[in-house]
Amino acid sequence: NPNNSYDEGFIYSHVGSAVVSDVFSGTGRKHKDVVAKIKKTLDFFIFK
Repeated sequence: NPNNSYDEGFIYSHVGSAVVSDVFSGTGRKHKDVVAKIKKTLDFFIFK
């Protein structure tokens, strides 16, 4: 989308469900739960 804001230090990427599955594999977390927490707190999420 050409109307997105630009910040040189911020990387944003669209990925499909296979990539999301790989990223969350073995973390003990569920994508939908992480997204819900981000939406609720309006804060970023860090895997520790």
